Amino acid sequence: MKKYLHILSLFLMLSCCLNAQDKKRRRVYNPSTGQIENLPATSKSSSKSSSKSSNSPPHSTPLPHSHSHSHSHSLSHDYDWDMKLRRMGFVDATQLDPSIQAYLVYTTSDNFTGEPLYNSKLTKPWLHPRCATMLIKAQQILRKTHPNLSILILDATRPLEVQTKISKWAVENKAQYYVANPSKGIGAGMHNYGLAVDVTLVNELGQWLAMGSPYDYFGEESNIDREKDLLKNGNITRQEYDNRILLRRIMEAAGFRTITSEWWHFNVTTRDDANKNYIIVDR
Repeated sequence: MKKYLHILSLFLMLSCCLNAQDKKRRRVYNPSTGQIENLPATSKSSSKSSSKSSNSPPHSTPLPHSHSHSHSHSLSHDYDWDMKLRRMGFVDATQLDPSIQAYLVYTTSDNFTGEPLYNSKLTKPWLHPRCATMLIKAQQILRKTHPNLSILILDATRPLEVQTKISKWAVENKAQYYVANPSKGIGAGMHNYGLAVDVTLVNELGQWLAMGSPYDYFGEESNIDREKDLLKNGNITRQEYDNRILLRRIMEAAGFRTITSEWWHFNVTTRDDANKNYIIVDR
């Protein structure tokens, strides 16, 4: 009996510790400081959960293609990435600022590989707090001049093993130029640190603003360093050009960096800084 009571006591102590740690991990965006901060353990807000579904588009959003929401069972279907990323201190920007929308394309088969890349336990647009803070700032900048528009997250933190699968596809399809080498270290992509985000803009009806090329399109129409020529040659329209400029303006004003080959992709920092000071998302 004494042995049983001792085991029960240890179990209760462990449960209290885990609950305390979980409360410490809860985050909230403080607009007065512009930072993501821990909620006090006694805060009533810590018990709230967002009702927003981040792995499907807003109900009224017309999608560029028909999307399948089946999840891959060939890629670590049993691994709980949501729990992993939460424990790493990553945050869901759509929960911190519900005006930001999300539709994780890689949870569906409507991507360049033709199959879901995220399993059923990666359901939220997790970001490193530094990235989430900047994204919320970009949304605030956008709303000041365009209150009818919103940022739509298309991809956020990407586990390294998913990057490996994408890289293999890229090699087989001669698309290495568009995909980061997944080797740990200098080759890891910024998504693998939670320090990159793929975004576009939507209007109040949830309609995606035209950007001149689909998301993840492997072609010159996706490049940002050729936009004037693309406009001049009729590859993109003036409205598509203006939409890209608007997206880039708000993201850069919030501190994001661009890459030349993808109008939708924005980095928080340099690859060298990420390699030295941040952790790759892996098992």
